[in-house]
Amino acid sequence: GALGPNIKVGLITAQRELSVQVLTDCLIEKDGKKWMDAKKGSIVSAAAGGSGIVINGKETAGMVFLVPLKDGGPVFKVKGTEYRGRLSLFRPAGIAGVTAVNVLPMEEYICGVVPDEVSSSWAKDALRAQAVAARTYAMFNRGNFQTDGYDVTDDTRSQAYGGYTAETPESNAAVSDTKGLIMTSEGKPIDALFHANGGGYTENSENVW
Repeated sequence: GALGPNIKVGLITAQRELSVQVLTDCLIEKDGKKWMDAKKGSIVSAAAGGSGIVINGKETAGMVFLVPLKDGGPVFKVKGTEYRGRLSLFRPAGIAGVTAVNVLPMEEYICGVVPDEVSSSWAKDALRAQAVAARTYAMFNRGNFQTDGYDVTDDTRSQAYGGYTAETPESNAAVSDTKGLIMTSEGKPIDALFHANGGGYTENSENVW
């Protein structure tokens, strides 16, 4: 798509139960078909039950998706944070808990990363550089947590991601100004490591790797 490939961000892993606030009219889909409605303002509850997952009291095996009926703006709220995109809910094999994964286009994901890793009051070019680094890092590290059912985490094990709640006009402009740009070596994304606090100077790369 125009907003890049989808990326799967693990928000909650193997939690016994969780509730999701629906911020726009959605459907809950199973096997690509509508399973139930999830109207704006409603709460969707998900829990582990039997051998599958229980959504609003109805049990099913496999994975379900919370899918917005129209694009744009935040779709759901979980952990006190609003998110764009879709939410997949499933019960990992052999675990009595529910995993929640935010599935969204790369560019929308980066909008939630940049303001969580740097201050939006920084110079435009600093924000643009961060957007390129974050996008490159995400492309390189996609699939790192595949066994858990997602590409990256929303914390420092991957990079901080604050969803729609974190977005600012300044950081979104930096993402849009650098749309699709990544750093490559021999045609492949590099592992674009960065840190939130370097203490003023960094170690020689040879001493770290």
